[in-house]
Amino acid sequence: MENQNEDVLLAALLELEKTNENNLASGACIYTPPSGRPQCFQMTPEQCSAIKGVYVGGKCPNTFDEIDISNLQQFENISKGNTVSIQHLTATATEQVETKGNPYLIVFINKSNRCFTSYRFRFINSPNWTSWTSINICRTCNLGSIQDCFNSRQWKDLFVIDCSAGAFELEIRTDKNPQGEYFLIQSDTYVPDCTKAGGVVSWEE
Repeated sequence: MENQNEDVLLAALLELEKTNENNLASGACIYTPPSGRPQCFQMTPEQCSAIKGVYVGGKCPNTFDEIDISNLQQFENISKGNTVSIQHLTATATEQVETKGNPYLIVFINKSNRCFTSYRFRFINSPNWTSWTSINICRTCNLGSIQDCFNSRQWKDLFVIDCSAGAFELEIRTDKNPQGEYFLIQSDTYVPDCTKAGGVVSWEE
């Protein structure tokens, strides 16, 4: 009976040790599903790799909005917006972009009454855009200026890229109107600062 109790105790201690090892090994894993909305999970590097996530270690924030704004890069406002026909939006080739070891979060301030429903981007060293990804971002901020919106963290996250992939361009569009046309905004070329956690793009009318 005494030996049996010792065996049970030993098994319990081994299980506790295994649990502690897993906890110590776990860290933040950023995973971007096909919807393009980044999520963060606590898991081991092996588990993160299995779901094709980006292991960054540390603790996941409760939301991406908790990122310290002093660690975000504020890009110039998107200034090009126009109504385009569906022909402009037909892509002949698209590419899949994987986030590797240097994740960089893109967030969007929308200071307009338009609701944007999809986006795509391309790195300037690539001829192809990514496929259009669905979003649903209406006005995110009613404050006086874009800077006020930034200071108050009134943005929505868009996607995560690998910062080391370099400069990129971005297009964000609305649903089509009764005439079959979309309102499209087009960014200038943005150059990520890889010492930052991410960048903020913005649009106002």
